[in-house]
Amino acid sequence: MSEMSDWAAGRAASDANEQATPVEPETTGDESVDAVVASLRGLDDLPVSEHVAVFERAHESLRQVLSGAAERSPATQS
Repeated sequence: MSEMSDWAAGRAASDANEQATPVEPETTGDESVDAVVASLRGLDDLPVSEHVAVFERAHESLRQVLSGAAERSPATQS
């Protein structure tokens, strides 16, 4: 086997190990944001054609969270 083939085989094994061990994301400290992040965990089980809708829902949810944070901000309470 050539050096390149050995490297490619090693890289493929490394990639397989990384994919086999999912990493749990750290929490943000905000339950609403953590819920949005959790909603993205199921993407691997969905067809790629459905990913856009999931991202759009997540984006809208995060916009709502930020809007609520701005309303509660002391800077806006003058």
